[in-house]
Amino acid sequence: MLLLVPVLSLSLTGYLATLVYSVLTVFVLALALLLFALANGRGTVRALSLATAWLPAGAHARLSRWFALLVEGMGVARASVRTLGALVGLTAAAVALDATYFALMFRAFSLDIPFTQVLFGYTLLSVSYILPTPPAQIGHNEFLMVVIFAEGFGLGRTEVTALMLVAHALTGVLITALGLWSFGAMSIRVGESFRHPAKEERPS
Repeated sequence: MLLLVPVLSLSLTGYLATLVYSVLTVFVLALALLLFALANGRGTVRALSLATAWLPAGAHARLSRWFALLVEGMGVARASVRTLGALVGLTAAAVALDATYFALMFRAFSLDIPFTQVLFGYTLLSVSYILPTPPAQIGHNEFLMVVIFAEGFGLGRTEVTALMLVAHALTGVLITALGLWSFGAMSIRVGESFRHPAKEERPS
């Protein structure tokens, strides 16, 4: 992303600079952790446990168990190294499709912005979830869209905020429609999905 900053004429200042550098820092640390865990799982668990040994005993024990599960889960990636290329490709395709969706939204609001800038902005927005977010992510996307596209690319704050609100509403409509269609395709009534009959086991 840093290499694209001069190419896209991005104003990397203020909140946007803080966001980009914070995301990159956490991403690099997470990538280093992933590579270390793939190479030495037990050593990674020990190192993480030692790094959090200053915490209270209860919290440290829970984190140690979580570290062990995390590294164990990374073992799946170790066993499926051949599929990593396909996973990266599918991820890139998903991000490109989402960026296309937002590029069409920008066009609908008569906001002239190159697709490369939309792709950069949406990728940064997606990667920003590696950082802590508010409960239920309320206001997270709206705030970052303004930071990225208004402060970074010079678009109007009001237009960007309105675009994001409409995009959220439209996404909700699309997801609801797709969900209802999926229920119909599986011949399941929507009401049946909310019923969970309790089956008591009878002693044999």
